[in-house]
Amino acid sequence: MSPIRSFLAAGAIALAAIPGRAPAQGIPKSSEIVAPKLVADSDRLVAGKAFRLAVVADIKAGWHVNSHTPKEDFLIPTEVKVRPAPGLKFSAVGYPKQLERKFAFSEQKLAVYEGRTLFVVPGAVDAAAAPGPRTITAVLSYQPCNDNQCLPPAELTSTLTIEVVKSGEAKPANADVFAAPSAGGAHGSASADAGADDQLIAGAEFWPGVGYPLKKEAEVHTVVAWRPTL
Repeated sequence: MSPIRSFLAAGAIALAAIPGRAPAQGIPKSSEIVAPKLVADSDRLVAGKAFRLAVVADIKAGWHVNSHTPKEDFLIPTEVKVRPAPGLKFSAVGYPKQLERKFAFSEQKLAVYEGRTLFVVPGAVDAAAAPGPRTITAVLSYQPCNDNQCLPPAELTSTLTIEVVKSGEAKPANADVFAAPSAGGAHGSASADAGADDQLIAGAEFWPGVGYPLKKEAEVHTVVAWRPTL
């Protein structure tokens, strides 16, 4: 059996986790593999000034997610989106340096993220932004795999409520996250890969293809279709 067909065979087990089917015993849900948390580099946001956000994703030991730029076209990339918030602008997501690992289902090394992984989002507050609280939402889309199988793609959200003020100084926060080299993640410095735009944008749309593992059928906000490609 070819590596890709072996990969698809392992996927048959993962299909048991699709809504409407009884879950296979001993197989975790995709949502249980990664725990994301959204944090800021300051205790408040000041009008007219820049800031940084980070999605801190803790990936369960023994599992990985595909990088933002996987080496195989049948693998689903990890992507981060920050939803628009009034008076705030967000630049392109900085993805961490990928790791290269060899797994049983592939003949070549694959590009993945493991362990604690940071996705950094620079931003700026409009000079005319109204003061008051803002709730910022980040969306993390990924497909978790281990050495033998991949689970269905998942999408998790993490929120942060932070105050916007007209003037003054913000105090640094979450130094353990943003003190990392280039604040680019546990795996290395951040890189706005995949042709990301360096200009500030109000929340770029990043949504993955759907299915396991399959060619992308549609750009949608939820996993709704499954059609393995043999």
